[in-house]
Amino acid sequence: MIPSENSYSVISPDKLADSNATVVDVRTPEAYSESRLPGSVNHCVYEVAFMEEFPKAFPDKGTELVVYGDGDPFKADLAAIGRLQTLGYENLSILEGGLTRWKGEGRPTEGTGSTEVSGLSGRYTLDAERTKVRWVGRNLVNQHDGEIESISGFIELDGSGVPVAGEVMVDLTKMTCRDIEDKSLAGMLIGHLQHTDFFDVETFPEASFKLQSAQPLEGASCGQPNFLVEGTLSARGNATPLTLHALIEPVEGGIVFQSNFDFDRVELGALYGSGKLFERLGMHLVNDLVSMDVAAVFTK
Repeated sequence: MIPSENSYSVISPDKLADSNATVVDVRTPEAYSESRLPGSVNHCVYEVAFMEEFPKAFPDKGTELVVYGDGDPFKADLAAIGRLQTLGYENLSILEGGLTRWKGEGRPTEGTGSTEVSGLSGRYTLDAERTKVRWVGRNLVNQHDGEIESISGFIELDGSGVPVAGEVMVDLTKMTCRDIEDKSLAGMLIGHLQHTDFFDVETFPEASFKLQSAQPLEGASCGQPNFLVEGTLSARGNATPLTLHALIEPVEGGIVFQSNFDFDRVELGALYGSGKLFERLGMHLVNDLVSMDVAAVFTK
């Protein structure tokens, strides 16, 4: 809940410096550990238990509280005010400009300094156990979904952290179906997808996506795709160019690559039920586009 502007007070850094209010940092413990206002306490507003734990720390609903986050354009401080109002706290203020303004004015802070992952470069290898590759196929009245086991891959970053090469390979002999509970029916579907009608897995057991270039997307916020990726999708011994949006971010010990995209199976030779090629299919029509959801983890 984001409160209305007239339902809370704003306090400037100057006035806070002369105040006796309790100062509450509502960001994550990691952010609080890196840099914080001196003497502030941490109660992360993103925690599910925030509403339960905060009153234990501050049972007096009249306590003078000043909350802060990083400041505009982020809303952690506003979200905290909204929740605290719901709990009945009456003496609430937001630090104007948040930690960003406080630091920008040269005011003192505490903490260990930034621990953000940065400066990553070089080659990282696919962690198959932590990687998920999911598929969705559709016809006129149904859709089915499942997973494919990844078997190998890598991603290579230049000195500025931009991907310059990479590949993910999957094992089409290890496709699964998640939405059909009857194992025999699920097996029939997978068998058909592995048949020559579709991906001819006996002859071509592997499929791959090879990254050839990546361009940063300007203005992407955390959690949004931040690269436009060009590459080649290969299956059935055929290849087709593929452009996709991807979220590529460093995490502790490695790199995460996430992307949701569609590809045209007909371009790879999977022709069964395609309205491009066969007439009067009726209920035998199968959508040409297959949807993929890739969440790959790469480590040194």
